[in-house]
Amino acid sequence: MKCPWCDSDNATGHRFCGHCGRPLPRSCTRCGFENAPDARFCSGCGLPLAAAGEVGGPAGNSSGGERRQLTVLFCDLVDSTRIGREHDPEALQQLLRGLRRLCSDCVHRYDGVVTQFLGDGILACFGYPLAHEDDAERAVRAALALLRAVAERRRHEALPLRVRLGVATGLVVTSDETEGRTALLAMIGEPLAMAARLQSLAPADGIVIGPLTRELVGDQFELEELGEHRLKGFAGTVRAWRVLGERRGVDRFGSRRTAVGLCPFVGREREQALLAGLWDDAVAGHGRAVILTGEAGIGKSRTIAHFLAAIGHEPHVRVRYFCVPYHRDSPFHPVLEHLERAAGIQASAPAEERRRRLSEMLRELGRGDEEAVALCARMLGCAANGPVGGGVDALERERFHEVLLSLLGRVASRSPVVMLVEDAHWLDPSTGDFLARVVAALPRLPMLLVLTTRPEFLPPWRDEPHVAVLSLSRLDPLRVRELIASVAGPAPVTDAMVDEIAARSDGVPLFVEELTRHLLSRASAGDAHTAPVPDTLRDLLTARLDSLGSVRLVAQAAAVLGRHFRVDLLRRMLGISPEELALHLARLRETGLAVVQGDPPEAIGSFRHALIQDVAVESLLRERRQMLHQRVAEIMEREFPELAARHPELVASHFDAAGLAARAVPWHLAAGDQARARYAGNEARAHYHLADAAARAAAAGGEQGELLARCAVALAAVARNREEVLADLARLDVAERAVSDPLLRAELRYWAARLHYVLGHFDDAVHLAEASLELARTAGDSGALCARPVNLLARLACLRGRGGEAVAYASQNISEMQRLGDRVETAAMTGVLAFGLALLGRFEEAARAADDGVALASAVGHLPTLAAAHCYRGVVHAWRGDAEHFTADFAATIELAERCGDLFRSYLAHGWRGQGQLLAHAFEAAADDLETAEQLAARLGTSFHLGAFTALRAKLALLRGRATEAEELVQRAVRLAEESRQPWGMSIALRVTCETLLARSRPAIEAALAAVDRAIAIQEESQSRYDLAWSLLARSHALAAAGRREDATSELARAASLFAEMGVPRGCERVAEARTLLL
Repeated sequence: MKCPWCDSDNATGHRFCGHCGRPLPRSCTRCGFENAPDARFCSGCGLPLAAAGEVGGPAGNSSGGERRQLTVLFCDLVDSTRIGREHDPEALQQLLRGLRRLCSDCVHRYDGVVTQFLGDGILACFGYPLAHEDDAERAVRAALALLRAVAERRRHEALPLRVRLGVATGLVVTSDETEGRTALLAMIGEPLAMAARLQSLAPADGIVIGPLTRELVGDQFELEELGEHRLKGFAGTVRAWRVLGERRGVDRFGSRRTAVGLCPFVGREREQALLAGLWDDAVAGHGRAVILTGEAGIGKSRTIAHFLAAIGHEPHVRVRYFCVPYHRDSPFHPVLEHLERAAGIQASAPAEERRRRLSEMLRELGRGDEEAVALCARMLGCAANGPVGGGVDALERERFHEVLLSLLGRVASRSPVVMLVEDAHWLDPSTGDFLARVVAALPRLPMLLVLTTRPEFLPPWRDEPHVAVLSLSRLDPLRVRELIASVAGPAPVTDAMVDEIAARSDGVPLFVEELTRHLLSRASAGDAHTAPVPDTLRDLLTARLDSLGSVRLVAQAAAVLGRHFRVDLLRRMLGISPEELALHLARLRETGLAVVQGDPPEAIGSFRHALIQDVAVESLLRERRQMLHQRVAEIMEREFPELAARHPELVASHFDAAGLAARAVPWHLAAGDQARARYAGNEARAHYHLADAAARAAAAGGEQGELLARCAVALAAVARNREEVLADLARLDVAERAVSDPLLRAELRYWAARLHYVLGHFDDAVHLAEASLELARTAGDSGALCARPVNLLARLACLRGRGGEAVAYASQNISEMQRLGDRVETAAMTGVLAFGLALLGRFEEAARAADDGVALASAVGHLPTLAAAHCYRGVVHAWRGDAEHFTADFAATIELAERCGDLFRSYLAHGWRGQGQLLAHAFEAAADDLETAEQLAARLGTSFHLGAFTALRAKLALLRGRATEAEELVQRAVRLAEESRQPWGMSIALRVTCETLLARSRPAIEAALAAVDRAIAIQEESQSRYDLAWSLLARSHALAAAGRREDATSELARAASLFAEMGVPRGCERVAEARTLLL
C-alpha cells in the first residue's frame, strides 16, 4: 500500500506508515476500495467502515482472540545439528532461509499462514484468519507440495536438504498479540504439540498425520497406518498415519463416505425421477443438462451417487470433472486432470512418459494428429518444446476447445455419456467457457451433463431449453428420523437424542449424519459433556462464518442472543445505529446465514442453521462470551423490562452463561412461577431445579443460604411423587442449616410439614407445623408466616379425623386469610371447614360451608382450589348418602385435577368416591374407583389415607362374599395405617376388621369386639361422630353374635341417635335392618 503522504510502500494491513508514521488509507474489506483514514463509510460500496474493522460500540470491540479448529503443519529440518557441525554456519543459514521460502510458498498456495520460525522448525496453520471447509486437506497438500519442492531444491544444493512433517487438527485459541512494534499470531492448543510430536515419527522426507486430520481428509490420499504411539505429553496412545501421496480422481464426497461408510439413501424420490427422465432423453440422442443446486451438505453428491448406481447396469461412459477452491485460478484444471486420469498418466511420471500415454489415448479416440497431440501436451505441461499452460494464446485456447469437443463427440458416438462437473461454484473461467460450448452442442449428443453447485453460482446458460435446474430442499422431519435410524443402525438411539439431532440439523442430511455419529460416539464413550458441533463439520461451518469478514462480529453477538434474536436487542448490545445494523444484517442475509422477519422494533432475526449459531458462540473466548451474556442480561433488565418479565428464563440463561449464578436465581424462580401459574408442573419444576443449581454454584456465604432456601421452597411447592418429596425434604433440611433468619426458618419448616403431610406422616407434619408457627410468632410475625401453618394444621386435623380441631383451626385461618386478602386460601379453608364439620356430623353446616367453598373457588378461578372445593363437597354428600350430588362433585374434581396436573387430588377423589359408591351399594363403581386410587397412590409413592381406602376394598370384598380376600386386604390396611401413623385410617381398618372376623364360618367374636372397641376409642377421642356412628353399628353386630342382645340393642340406640341427629338416612336404614335381625 502506498502512503499518500511520503509515497513509501507499506505492507497490506498496516494502519500507519512505517516511514513517516502518518495514518494510511482504510481499505474496505467488502469491495477493496481505499478510503481516507478518517472516513466512516466506504466510498465504494457504502458499507460502514466499522464493518471493515471493528463493529462499533462496547460489545463490538475485538477481544484479540478466539477459539477455532485449526490444522497445524510442523516442518523440521532433518539432521540440522550435524549439518551445523559439518558445514559453515553461513551455509546453514542460507539453507534455512531457502527452506523457509519454500515452506511459505507451499503454505500460501493453499491459503495457509506461516506463524512461526522456530530455529530449524517451521510452524504453519490452516483455518486462520479465514477457515475453509477443507483445511485439513489443504494442509496435507501443502505438505506434499513442500516435499516435492524440497526434492527439486536438493538437486541444486551442495548441502543435503531433507525434512519431516507432522500434521494435526484440533481446537486452538488464537490471538493477535503485539510485542513492541511487532505483531505476532499466538496460538495455544493441543494440535501444536501433536504436530511437532507426529513429525518425529516420520522418516526423512515423510509426512505423518493425526487421527482427526485422518478423519477429515477421508480417502483423498494414499496412507499407511502406523498404529498406536505414545507421544510425549499426551495421555494414552495416539494413532498415526504416514501420507504416501494423493489419490487422483477421488471426489470429496466419495473420499469421506468411503472412510465412514455410505448410509442408505433417504428421500429425494422426485429428484431421482427427474434425473432418470433426463437420462432417458440423453440415451435417445437428445442431450440434456441439469444443474443440481443446494447449500453445503444438502445431499447433492449423495443424490448423484444414487443416480449413478441406478444406471450402473446400463452401457455408458463417465467423464468427471472435480473443481477445487485452490485451483479456481488454474486454467482448465479439472479438464486437464481428467485427461491425465483418462490417459493413465501418473503425477510423478517424466514428461516423455506423459507425452507417450497422452498420444496413445488421443490416437485411440481418433485425434492422434500431431497438432492435437502437441496442443494437449502443452496444456498438460509435457510438451517437447514451446510454451505450456498459461503460455497458449487465445487462438490456441479456441483450438483446444475444438479438440476437447471432438473427443467428447467421438466418445459419445460409441456410448451414451454422463459428464459430471462437481462443485461448479469453484470453476475456473477457462473450464466455464468450455462447458458453455458443451451445452451448445448437447442437443446433438447422447449425453447428460450434470453440474453440482451451491446457490451462489448459476452458469449463464441456465435458461437454455434443454437445461433443467434442480434445487435440493431440506429433508422433512419424517425423512430426518429415517436417516438417523439408518446411520445409527443397531446402536441404541434415545428419543431425546433423535429430537436433539432433528432440531439442530435443520433437515440438512450431512448435518444429520455427522450429528448422529457424533452423539453416538460420545454416548458410547460415556461422555455426557458433548461438544455442540462435530469436529467433522467445524471447518465447513467456520468457513461460512468467516465469509462474513468483519460482520462476523455481529454474527457472534447475535449468536449469543440465541438461534432467534430480537434485532432491537442486538442493536443495543452492539451499541450501533439502526442504519449500521441494517447493513450488517443485509450482509448476513446475502450469505444465507440468517433471515430477518418483521419490521423494527419488532423485527426478529434467525440463524438458518442451529450449528452456525453454535460455531459462532464457540468461537468466542470464554471471557468475552461471558461479558456479552452479562451485557445482554443487564440490557434486558434495564431497557427491556417487559420482555424480561415475559421471558425470565432468557435473562436467567444469560446470567448463567455469564458465570453470575446468584443473579440468575431470581429469574429462574420467576420462570418457574410462570409455569406453575399455567399449571405446567413439569416445566415449573425444571425451572426451579435450574434455580437450585445456580444457587449451589453461587459464592458461599449468607446470600447463598437465602437463595438455597428460596429454591427449596419453590421445589417443595411442586413435588409430585415420593422420590421428589424425599429429595425436597433433604433440600429443605440443608437450606435450614444454611440460614439463621428465624422467619426464613419458619417458612422452611412449614414446607417440610407440607411434604410430610403429602407423604401421610401426620405426626411429623403436625410437629413441624407447630414448630413453624412458634418460630413465626416468636419472631413477631402476625401475617402469612403464622397463617400458613395454621392452614396446614386445619387440614391435618381433618385427615386425622379430629373434627373439633379441624373446625377450630379452619375458622381461625379463614379470618386470617381474609385479613391478608388471600382469596385462594380463604376458599380452600372454607372447604376444609366443611370437611371438619362433616366429621363432627354437623352436615347442615357442612353443606353450607361446602357450597360456599365451591362458590369462592369459582370466583377466584384457581383450578387446584376449585378441585379441592368440589372434593370436600363430594365427601359431605357421600357421607350423607346423596349419590346424585357426590358423583357430580367427584367427577368435577377429577376433571379439574387432570387439567392442572394435580395427581394427588385425583387420588383422593377416586378413594372417597369409592367410599360413597360402597355406601350406596354400587359395588362395580366402587371397585373401579378404589382400585384406581391404589394405582395412583403407587404412582405418587404415598400411603396417605391408603390404609382407609384399602380397608374399604376389604369391606367391598366382604359384601361380595369374598371373605378370604377381605381378610387379606384388611390385614394390609391395618399395617398401612400403623406404618403411616394415621388414626382415622386405623379406625376405619379396625371397624372393617371387626366385620371380617364376624363373617367367618366360626366368628372370632372377642377379637372382633376388641378391634371395634379400638376404633371407637379413636373416634370418640377425635370427636369423629360420623365414623363413630358406623362403628357403634358394627359393635352391635358383634354383641349380637356374642348373644348379648341387650348390649347390642343399647349400641343400636346410640348409633340410631347419632344418625338421626346428623341426618344420615342410610345410617338410619342400616340401624332399622339390624333391629329387625335382633327381634
